[in-house]
Amino acid sequence: MMRASAFIIAVLLSAALCGCSENEDKSGAADAAPIVGEGAAASLADDGGGSPDELYDSNDEVIFSAENIGVMSLTDKGLFYSSVSGSADGSQKIFTCRFRDSDSGKITELGTIGNFLNESSHSRVLIGDHLYTVVNTRGNDDGAKMIYNLIDCDLKNGTMRTLVSEPVSSPYFNILGHLDGDLLAVRSDDAGTRIDRYDAESDSFETLLKYQFDNDAIAGGSIRGLYGGNDMLFVLWVEMNGEDDVKLLLDSYDKSMSLVSSEDISAVCSASGEEMSVECRQPVMDFFDINGILYYANRSISRFLGKVGKNGTEPMMESGCEEFNSAEAVSDVGSLKLFYKTVSEDNTVYILNTETGELKETAFFAGGENKEKYYIAGMFQYGDNVLIQMEDIRGNVPDMLEPKRYYVKIDDLLKQ
Repeated sequence: MMRASAFIIAVLLSAALCGCSENEDKSGAADAAPIVGEGAAASLADDGGGSPDELYDSNDEVIFSAENIGVMSLTDKGLFYSSVSGSADGSQKIFTCRFRDSDSGKITELGTIGNFLNESSHSRVLIGDHLYTVVNTRGNDDGAKMIYNLIDCDLKNGTMRTLVSEPVSSPYFNILGHLDGDLLAVRSDDAGTRIDRYDAESDSFETLLKYQFDNDAIAGGSIRGLYGGNDMLFVLWVEMNGEDDVKLLLDSYDKSMSLVSSEDISAVCSASGEEMSVECRQPVMDFFDINGILYYANRSISRFLGKVGKNGTEPMMESGCEEFNSAEAVSDVGSLKLFYKTVSEDNTVYILNTETGELKETAFFAGGENKEKYYIAGMFQYGDNVLIQMEDIRGNVPDMLEPKRYYVKIDDLLKQ
C-alpha cells in the first residue's frame, strides 16, 4: 500500500481508539471509506487543545497527528466525530458532535450537550444520512441521577436534535440496533425494558417488545443486547426467578417481528454454580450471531466465540483463551471479524471468516526496540482497515512508555 493511501485512511480513522470503548468524563459499507484531502489533519484539531495523538504505521513511522478527539465514525459521505471539553467556568463537561464532508472538506458543528457523563461508541447506529447515539448526562434538580438522551445527528443538513430525554438508573441501557432500515432503541423504566422502533417519517416511536421485571420479587425479563443482520433481529435477554434462578436467552425474529427461535445460551457464561447466575445477568459489552456463529462478551469475565446447539456449546477458541475481545466496529465490517487477547505478552490476534467459519491466529508487535513491552489494549476495525492501541504491559513503572496507536490492514496482520 502506498504511503499516501495510508495517510488518507489514517486521517479518517484516527482517534477511534482514543481511550477505551467509551467516551467518558472521569473527572454504510465497511470498505467505502470517503476520501479526504491533505488539509484534513489540521482541521481535525480539538478546540480543547492538549497533546497531539499520533498514529503510526507498522514500521513505527508517524502517518498522522491531531489533538485529543473522541470516537470517530465513518460514513459514505464523510467523517463523524465527537470531542469532550470543559465549560468556561469548569462546572461541567461539554460533548460536541462534528461532521466533515468528504467532498467539500467543510466541518460542521452539529451540536453540543452539557453536563456530559458518557457516550458508548458501540451505541452508534448509522441509517441513511442520520447517525444515532445515546449520551448520558448528569441529572437535574428533580432528583434524577442520570439522564438518557437519544440523539439524532442529521449529517446531510448539519443539525443535531434530541429524540428522547428521560431519567435512567443505569448507564448500560444505551442499546441501539436496526431492523429493515429502522432504528431500534432499548428503553427502561420502573416496569422493565422494551424495544422501541423509531419511524423517521412520522417522528414517532412504536413499542415492539416489552420485558416486565419485578424488582421486589427479582423476577421477570430484561434486555441485554440487540443485533440485526440478514433481515433478522437477535434479542439477548435474561430471565430471572430469584437471584439464583437465571437464564440467558437468545431470541430471533424476522423483520415482521415474528418469533423464529428461542435458545437458552446460559452455557456461554464463564462460571458455574452460584457464580453462573451472577454472570448470566451481567450487562453485555458486545455480541453477534452471524451464520450460526455466536460471539458473547459481558462486562464481567465471560467471553464466548463458537456455536450453541442442542448438544451444548462448541467453542472456537482453545482452552485458556477466555480473555479476548472483539475489535470495535461502528458498522458492518464484512465477512472478516477481528479479536485479540487482552493483557497478553504474545499479542495474539484472531481473524474469523464468518462465511466459512475459518479462524486464523496471528500476532501484532510494534514499538521498535520496546516492542516486547507493549500489549494490545484495544482494537477498532472498519472493513480491512484496523487501528490497534498498544500500552505498556508493565503497568505503572517509573519509565512507563506512552500509549501508541497503529494503523494496519488485515493483510499486514497476516504477514506478522
